[in-house]
Amino acid sequence: MLIQFTCAAFVTMTNLQAFNPLEYFARHDLTVRGLQRAAAGLSNTVWLTNEYVLRVSRSGQADHALEARLALHALKLGIRTSRPLFWAEHYSIWQRVAGSHATPPQPRQVWEALLDDLELWHANPPFPAPRLEEWVQPPFPHDHSPSPPSIWEADPRLLHSEFAMQLERSEIACIAELFKSRPLERLHFLHGDAFSANIIVQDGHYAGLIDWGNAQWHALEREYAWLEDDALEIALT
Repeated sequence: MLIQFTCAAFVTMTNLQAFNPLEYFARHDLTVRGLQRAAAGLSNTVWLTNEYVLRVSRSGQADHALEARLALHALKLGIRTSRPLFWAEHYSIWQRVAGSHATPPQPRQVWEALLDDLELWHANPPFPAPRLEEWVQPPFPHDHSPSPPSIWEADPRLLHSEFAMQLERSEIACIAELFKSRPLERLHFLHGDAFSANIIVQDGHYAGLIDWGNAQWHALEREYAWLEDDALEIALT
């Protein structure tokens, strides 16, 4: 049964140490076997049990209701992902997908199954697309200003990173050419964060794609930019 709760409790960085995840699991009569704190993401602190995942906002930026809606849409499409069970303004509880993170290397079938799910997601967006002339690229990294409507812009800081220092001059020139701003022809609704930490595998098989917090309308290139190298190579062939 899917139930939405309202909750006044908001976990901030200052009171995070005093936060008790047991209270949230108990509120929904859920077992806590295997309770452990997982690595925190940009927006949420995460606790895991053998069966469930508790995600609690760290800064108030996460939209748990929207993430739950997107995940339910994905499940309806047949995409393998975690099922939201309870959500409120500042937290959500999900059915845990059995398995572990898809740290490379992984069998080719894992990346192929992931790409199948992403293709299905792109072809069946949960909302009508905005008009290109009205769309503004969300800033990323978050200290960047949004770009003008209808323009694809990459982050030029990559060209000055440690990664770029290892490249040949011709390779840097190629990346610089790809990074040039250009008009968009079409927007796609992306998962936006399909890298190893959000891909679950079990016994060498793809088990699901999790965490819909970065899902958004954007250029399709952004989706591929987050893929692991092996997945990107398959996507481009």
